[in-house]
Amino acid sequence: MRKTGFSVVGPRPLHHGTPEQSQLFSRESRVRTALKAQILEYENVKNTRLSKNFILGDFMFSTEAACMGLSNFPEDPAMVVRAGRALCEKVLEPVLDHFGRFAITFGYQCREAIEADISESARRTNPRSSNPHQWDRGTFGKRVYARVDILPFCVQDRKVSRRDFGHWLMHTLDVDLLMQWTRSNVYCITISPKPRRVWLEWG
Repeated sequence: MRKTGFSVVGPRPLHHGTPEQSQLFSRESRVRTALKAQILEYENVKNTRLSKNFILGDFMFSTEAACMGLSNFPEDPAMVVRAGRALCEKVLEPVLDHFGRFAITFGYQCREAIEADISESARRTNPRSSNPHQWDRGTFGKRVYARVDILPFCVQDRKVSRRDFGHWLMHTLDVDLLMQWTRSNVYCITISPKPRRVWLEWG
């Protein structure tokens, strides 16, 4: 402590704040702790190995969900993992082995993003309505009903024709529905408990 011409200068006493401020800081601490736990859970689920070449995180990003500020975290992580493994086993690993690399353009999407434009009454009326991009929607109960969109580089680079790629998928794999657009080289592939083996092209 030292003296000046005006006052005595020394260490300031600690200020503990009001009870209201203490409660606010406590709530903020709990929120941060809960957020860290949620992030850790998301990372653990995302890093789940589905097959030789894929993890769940390869399918988890959704542009729509991100723009809405949603985490895209699954309602039923165990069911999403089962669906992802089925897609890898039945579709993606065989395609990778036969044609080489491709980009996954659309995989899993959460219910909040899918139903953003659906009224609350419609959601309550038909909570399990068909949308195979939500792998844990339960359209067929616990049986896998799932969809993935891919962009095969062999088609994009014109090494394989669009028709030949689609023909191979339909005659080699156990596909329920294959959709493609005339303006795009993206293939939308669905698997289900009862494959219909339908191939559609439009647009």
